Amino acid sequence: MTAFLVLTLFPSLVILAGVNDLFTMRIPNWISLALFAGFVVMAPMVGLGLEEGAMHLLTGGLVLAAGFLLFLVPEPRTRGRSLPRWEAAGDGAAFDPAEQPMPETGAQARPSAAPQAQRPLPLRGLGLPRVAPAPRIPVEAADGIHFIDVAEVRSIRADAHYTQVHDGSRERMCAWSISQAETQLDPAIFLRVHRSHIIATPHVTLMRKEGDGAVVELDGPAPHMVPVSRARIAELRARLGLLPRHHVSYPPEGQSA
Repeated sequence: MTAFLVLTLFPSLVILAGVNDLFTMRIPNWISLALFAGFVVMAPMVGLGLEEGAMHLLTGGLVLAAGFLLFLVPEPRTRGRSLPRWEAAGDGAAFDPAEQPMPETGAQARPSAAPQAQRPLPLRGLGLPRVAPAPRIPVEAADGIHFIDVAEVRSIRADAHYTQVHDGSRERMCAWSISQAETQLDPAIFLRVHRSHIIATPHVTLMRKEGDGAVVELDGPAPHMVPVSRARIAELRARLGLLPRHHVSYPPEGQSA
């Protein structure tokens, strides 16, 4: 019985976690808890000693900590070519005006020289002045890249390394990542209510509890629903005037929904 559980429970949970991550970019917390609980229960059953079990748990904790630290490492960018603003900024990166090359004039001018891409700063530019919010969002179309005003945007949904921007009628693909969109947009209007979703709070017409979290409906010719994680409900309720702002508690960055 023990061998059966070891050979079936662990692989099944790992496969389930991989499928969830592939299709939803989320790994439910209960899967991680089930793996941890399964190890604690089965370790003595397979003859794993206390010292060996502690070493396994310590190794798992170190790997988890290393994974969190990777989010603090800025993503390298290609040099030697001009990048659009949404690509040069990086995933949640900030611009450093001091690092921008000065234009050459006179005999020193070299028209063929390619401008250097702006480099993302460590820790997402923590402590530096915030970049002015983007007034428009680039979206892909069959005939090229269109730019839509942020006032028309209802929600933004993560789609692998890109996003889908909903303007109230339909979704269109954007080259920004979900973290980049969160950095570029006005935080007074847009709120990341879920690991994979950002909404424009002025367009919320309905909010209701659903499971451990909530859902909101956004207006437009084609109203649509967006999930809200449990950790973001209080902040959203405050934005909608349902809670005093001093009662809002903010979860740690990167906490899963």
